Amino acid sequence: VTATDHDSTEENRKFSFSIKSVSPTPQNFEFIINEEPDSGNGTISFKGCLDHEKAQKYTLIVKATDHGQPKPLSSFTTVIINIADGNRHLPVFTKQKVTSVKEGLQGVLISRLQVTDEDTRGTKAWRAKYKIQGDTNNNFRIDTDPETNEGLLYVQKALDYEEDPLKNIIISSENEIPYFTCVTGTKEMRLSTYYLTVNVEDVNEPPVFDPSNKTVTVFEDVALGYYLEILIAKDPDVNGANQIRYMIGEDPAGFVTVDSNSGKIITSKSLDRESQFVKDGLYVIKIYATDNGEPSHTGTATLSIKIIDVNDNAPSLDKSFIDMCQRDKISSVSVTALDPDTEPYSGPFSFKNKMGHITSYVFLLFFLGYSFKLVNEHNASQTIMIFGHYELQLEVSDLQGKTAVHSLSVSVCKCSKTTKPDCRLQKDTGSRLGPGALGILFLSFLLLTFLMSCKPERIPFPDDISGQYLIMSNTEGPGSDCKVNFLT
Repeated sequence: VTATDHDSTEENRKFSFSIKSVSPTPQNFEFIINEEPDSGNGTISFKGCLDHEKAQKYTLIVKATDHGQPKPLSSFTTVIINIADGNRHLPVFTKQKVTSVKEGLQGVLISRLQVTDEDTRGTKAWRAKYKIQGDTNNNFRIDTDPETNEGLLYVQKALDYEEDPLKNIIISSENEIPYFTCVTGTKEMRLSTYYLTVNVEDVNEPPVFDPSNKTVTVFEDVALGYYLEILIAKDPDVNGANQIRYMIGEDPAGFVTVDSNSGKIITSKSLDRESQFVKDGLYVIKIYATDNGEPSHTGTATLSIKIIDVNDNAPSLDKSFIDMCQRDKISSVSVTALDPDTEPYSGPFSFKNKMGHITSYVFLLFFLGYSFKLVNEHNASQTIMIFGHYELQLEVSDLQGKTAVHSLSVSVCKCSKTTKPDCRLQKDTGSRLGPGALGILFLSFLLLTFLMSCKPERIPFPDDISGQYLIMSNTEGPGSDCKVNFLT
């Protein structure tokens, strides 16, 4: 507190502080006031122990009296001191009990632990904090209910009856601020503890595969009934009396069967690496193991089958019909060989004409590659036209010599007014050429891989000889490097 005196003489200006009264009357303590020399200030303090439960505030009448003579003068001020509640009481558990929980559950509330605390409700001295001891696997967690101050005990990690059917833990409780008392001679206060027994109830658990994931490697041409793997599941329940049956869970291509009693897996048909269900050479199936418990449960295992490619597919062509226009500029069509097998069982491919002859206007060049171009160099402005329909029998072989013969139908017509050939929609108006034919249909197989290319070889025909000719071509000898301007 602070007081001032405006008298001019030192004797009349000096004053002293005193406490005139205290309400309510203190018990076991007293308030005192100390003067600070020459400052006009007084400091209020107390001796003993304040008790919030006995009084929440005290009203002090403080008197300041000067030293003037013959009659000292004085004045008064009122000081109100509010008593905050301290943590003079620890929380105490009200009762102990046994609780139960089914194995395999987690995130479930299993108990509400009640405590009493005589400190003011809602204060830090009243709010409880809980700790768990003896929970070696960290199966439990405990939170505080902000309304009731109860300890909410949860299972945060599933319990296993077969591992430990009975859990004993110790829970202690304290407040958010430390306990304190100024009363001498009192017994030391200890934290309240709660001994809790948790019974773990046994339930039927699904069979367990160990390991649950396996990988096998096999060629795609293995015989029907080929042994792949055996997957075994065990019953984790203590009695282990459940019977386990095996079945196919996922097998989209229907490649396998499983023995229901042993878990033995064999092929049910030939494996196909080129199946739409095989991704990057890997085919994945799931096997289920189901017990006969109440209720029945199922465990799952995964078998990954790495299928090694074999040369089980012959190459094919991406086209079987071709329409070509007879127009003023060169026309061409690209044909590509296909093989679902992977290297080295696919391309580069070799092509061969199986007809023996086509017409005297056809010339074939054979190359090893992935594609060829069918080129018509006949000019529509020339006198003789080569309209008509031609059938080619082409033998295509992959890199390992696996061969297939494919038919390629070629129709040539006049379609100068359309951007898309439509010969098969028109009536065939073609005719064979007679003597003196100048038009030549060049059928050239051009290698389209890397930089390999070659210029077609042109064989002249005599003008005065009629009839048809078989044009021989041999590509077994070494060729020469050359460049071709690709046609569009």
